[in-house]
Amino acid sequence: MLLPKYWGKGFGSEIANALVEKAKEDGLKKLTAIIDPNNVASRKILISLGFHSLKVCEIDGLPGEILYKDL
Repeated sequence: MLLPKYWGKGFGSEIANALVEKAKEDGLKKLTAIIDPNNVASRKILISLGFHSLKVCEIDGLPGEILYKDL
C-alpha cells in the first residue's frame, strides 16, 4: 500500500515487477494477488504484468478480486 502522495509516480509498477522477478528467482510457479476491485490502478498494474482475473468476490466482508499469474 502506498500513501496517496506517491500515487501515479510508477512506484506500484516497480514494486509489483520486482516481486514477480523475486518470485521467479525463488522458483515459485504461480502468484496470487488480491485487490479491491475498485482500485483501477492496482488492477491495471497486475494485468500489464500478465495476471488474469480469477474471480470477484467478498473477502472478509470486503469487496475483493483475486488475480493469478503462472510463472
